[in-house]
Amino acid sequence: MIYQYIEKNKKFLLYFPLVIYWLILFIAVSIPGHSVPSTGVSDKFEHFFAFLFLGILFSLTLSFQNKFIVMKQNPFLFTLLLLTIYGVLSELLQSLIPGRLCSIYDMISNFLGILTAILLVYFFKNKYFSVTNN
Repeated sequence: MIYQYIEKNKKFLLYFPLVIYWLILFIAVSIPGHSVPSTGVSDKFEHFFAFLFLGILFSLTLSFQNKFIVMKQNPFLFTLLLLTIYGVLSELLQSLIPGRLCSIYDMISNFLGILTAILLVYFFKNKYFSVTNN
């Protein structure tokens, strides 16, 4: 039941939110350091949760899309690979922006957010998208 609902509404539930969120994330990483608002929490938590949410949207999108069958069959592997590359590149980009730094610890926080997202989606899919539910 949940699977069919998401499948029927995947553009509005997955595709659009992923594109909008990723654009917001890209803009946020591109802001000069002196213009970045403080949230009052460690930037490692910000990185973790930013990539956790991105990882959830990305892995679910790969699971429901039908254009790239290899990615649909291996959404967790491709989520891990592609988002890890993106996380590293976004950190490297920050080193070119005034007031921003490239940090290995931010890369690790990004990676841990991605891994956590993969685990959450894996357990969610196994619980709600079993063969009997499809």
